Amino acid sequence: MNDFLTRRAVVVVLPLCVFGFFLTAATHFNYTPDDTYIYLQFARNIVHGNGVAFNAGQPTYGFTGPLWLFIVALGGKFGIDFLFAAKGIDLIFASLAILVFYFLAMEMIRDQGVALLATVAFSVNVWLMRWAGSGMETSLGVLLLLGVILYCLRNEYLVSMVLAGMLTLVRPETCVVTVFIFADMVMNSVDRREAFQNIGRLVLGYAVVVVPWLVYAYATFGTVVPNTARAKSDPHATLADMAMSIWTQMKIVGFSDGLAVVTLIVTVILVVRLMYNNVLKQERFVVFRQGFVAGAMIMVLPVMYTFSGAMMVSRYLLSVTPLIGLLAFAYLFHYLNNSKFVKWTYSIIIGFTILIVVQNQLGYWKFVKPGIEEFEAGEESCLIPIGKWLKENSPPPDIVLVWDVGAIGYYSERTIRDGFGLVSPEMIPLIHAGLVPDKIMQDRLYQSICKASFIVYRSPVSMRWDKNDDLVPVLTKTFDRMGLAEEHARYYTVYKVINHSE
Repeated sequence: MNDFLTRRAVVVVLPLCVFGFFLTAATHFNYTPDDTYIYLQFARNIVHGNGVAFNAGQPTYGFTGPLWLFIVALGGKFGIDFLFAAKGIDLIFASLAILVFYFLAMEMIRDQGVALLATVAFSVNVWLMRWAGSGMETSLGVLLLLGVILYCLRNEYLVSMVLAGMLTLVRPETCVVTVFIFADMVMNSVDRREAFQNIGRLVLGYAVVVVPWLVYAYATFGTVVPNTARAKSDPHATLADMAMSIWTQMKIVGFSDGLAVVTLIVTVILVVRLMYNNVLKQERFVVFRQGFVAGAMIMVLPVMYTFSGAMMVSRYLLSVTPLIGLLAFAYLFHYLNNSKFVKWTYSIIIGFTILIVVQNQLGYWKFVKPGIEEFEAGEESCLIPIGKWLKENSPPPDIVLVWDVGAIGYYSERTIRDGFGLVSPEMIPLIHAGLVPDKIMQDRLYQSICKASFIVYRSPVSMRWDKNDDLVPVLTKTFDRMGLAEEHARYYTVYKVINHSE
């Protein structure tokens, strides 16, 4: 491909990719997952001097990414609305991730045209598009992960480790990337002894970022593990649970990157054959090293999610899916450029790009966009009004037990106890004992955890506990569709707790 034309294409197409992505993601800017409001509540308490707490003055490790929390809080400190700060900064980080993806693709593929096509495909990724602007930590995690691998490939290992420390403070499970950085440095060094001596310097770079937070977390919360990880994992996961986790991950990845997965598997096999047929003998180490860290993350993270028994959602796998697409383009190029199809290299890769774009655009506009719009409508008509009702109809000392803590907690401004244990770790033993919400309600197990004045309960039927003489239903709202795969409405009922001993 003509170098001059390629450079001109990069100058024109790359900004258009970012701009087009930004505009498309902005069309669902009002989409705000319930977990975003958890960050907002913590950020508001930090700014108002109430500590790192969901309930003012009650510190708890009820969020996943402390770095993201402090970024949102900083926006609020400057007087920006917390919700707008979280969503706006999130959208900016997602857009920056596209630029970093291009530089990483160039480092890995060493061809501007192919790197640009890979970036075009990434810019329409349905899951990146869905979570961009949602106010969650996801986009920052993607940006940092791409940066970690980019600087690793550039042999700037200290910078890579510092970014890995920041990434750990956004998505804790991605700390495994440090092992692969160390391995890459050792493999890539002429003097292995010197490489091992440098490991101490890299550990220090990582520790400077991570250890202060770990010390603070342990001193303040009594744990360095977020409640979100403890509550959403299942220490007693069965083989059936693991199989379900694998199936869910396959569906998520297949929806956005099914074609890329198949291409990656096939081209890796073909490239390995070329290596052992001496076609790529001189480049064997370079090709292996370019895909080592990314490939290791693709293989290890899904296994970690499977064995943890975690409930899978698409944003978790955004630590994997961008790397799948990147490696698919890289290995496809390596194979075509060293095979009998070399003259068709760019035509085939352009066709591959078009197919990925079509797959993700259809998925976004036909399924994801309508789904998140319905979620947004449900939140506006159900969860937020319930939070505002509680603020208007309950005195500040009242405790509210909920199973969806975010929007209700943020808008009610009441003391919240969280049935899923995200901000109330005292609930986690009940969850790990296998006690579902219905069982906790039926046996009144919540009474040993908190003296709630109100309970907000979600159920497939309206007023699930209206026959319970301890509970009086005072408000019911309908949430028509909670998830992309959700087909049935859920009913949220506010119950007033009657204490007969008073």
